[in-house]
Amino acid sequence: MSEPQAVSPVSGLFEPMRSEDDFDLKVVGRIPDALSGAYYRIGPNPQFDPQGPYFPFLGDGMVHAFFLEPNKDGGRARYRNRWVRTPKWHAENKAGRLLFYGPGTPTDPAVANVNPSPANIHIVYHAGKLMALQGTAAYMRSKGLPAAPILAVAAAALELTAGALVAAGMRARAAALALGAFLVVVTAIFHNPWGLPAAEAQAQAQQVFKNLAILGGLLLVAMHVPAPERSRPGSKVL
Repeated sequence: MSEPQAVSPVSGLFEPMRSEDDFDLKVVGRIPDALSGAYYRIGPNPQFDPQGPYFPFLGDGMVHAFFLEPNKDGGRARYRNRWVRTPKWHAENKAGRLLFYGPGTPTDPAVANVNPSPANIHIVYHAGKLMALQGTAAYMRSKGLPAAPILAVAAAALELTAGALVAAGMRARAAALALGAFLVVVTAIFHNPWGLPAAEAQAQAQQVFKNLAILGGLLLVAMHVPAPERSRPGSKVL
């Protein structure tokens, strides 16, 4: 009987991309004129194979982008990916090897004072740049908020948890109201267009209108989700 083969924690669906690429995609048919722009997503993509315990959220952040450009010839579609240039990524890239390990295993002493954040959870657009979670923390600090890294993680946790509850219909009213309140605060602090240069003010105004649309949807959820029924004392619930 053959020995069972160990399965790599970064194989299959979790297998990372090992390069940064730019290439055109094949367009079948025609890209509609209204479908012009870019779609970005970020996720974990370890630069080197992990050692010891590993969770997907520990991988280095990589941003993936799809660009759609309609034209009379059918349109052009492009793909591009880039690692987030965090202190962790720079240190490991320079060393050419893994320096940060999973939970429960020590970090390489050479990088004891390097921020280990992989910046792989969330991206925001500001001032013509895409910023990952680590950049978001810096943006929070620029607004005078204390403990910005902790607040950035807490914000991401709230969005993921409350969003999942709304989608699953579990405590959806409370989750929708929590997200709505969070959205009002975020919009007031980070997307105030007053007093900004014209181009940046326009970009922030778009964020305001987008957030207002999301807020309206959250309020509809909160209004129309049935409240849980409470049984009266002495009554039977069949």
